[in-house]
Amino acid sequence: ELVFATDENFVKILNERDNFFDYEIDCKIEGNFTNSGYKEVLVFFNGKHRRENVETKKTQLFVINEMNNILEIYNVPYTNYIVNNRSFIKEIDKFEITFNNAVITDFNRNGKLEIINFEGAGSVFQFFICEFKNNNFEIICQNYDPELNIPGLYNYILEHFDFEEKSMYLRNLDDNEIIKLKWNPETQFYD
Repeated sequence: ELVFATDENFVKILNERDNFFDYEIDCKIEGNFTNSGYKEVLVFFNGKHRRENVETKKTQLFVINEMNNILEIYNVPYTNYIVNNRSFIKEIDKFEITFNNAVITDFNRNGKLEIINFEGAGSVFQFFICEFKNNNFEIICQNYDPELNIPGLYNYILEHFDFEEKSMYLRNLDDNEIIKLKWNPETQFYD
């Protein structure tokens, strides 16, 4: 059964699926995230625990047809932290959309928007980039998981983006060392 796409229904669907939190919409962004050919709305939610003094965040993408019915709902990886110090990402004005602790752009120029989530506290900076592929949102780059492609870069900030060559430069906060990560179309990761 198709559900009409409204803010109230976005919240209702999430609240019915989560037994612990009540959610409200923080922010909505329209864009091409999946190449579905339909309207796509990325919705960021704030949630408050129903019994305890705990807050969380959740992000979902709603794919909506021309009749304004919700066709698909995808969960999107997203950090729970809010960054007050945006100096962790230089040149932030190069991005189409920026808010709280994320920027959204088609960084690798494949026609789909990526979500770059970042968080920081003191001198520690963490980020991950997710993109829709294989019918899901997947993390295609991050700097704090030793199982993935760039372990041990938690104290690097995003210094420079080169959209033409699809690469990013990170600077070490301790010794100012610069490293380059480039989009690899074969692996579909930055390495």
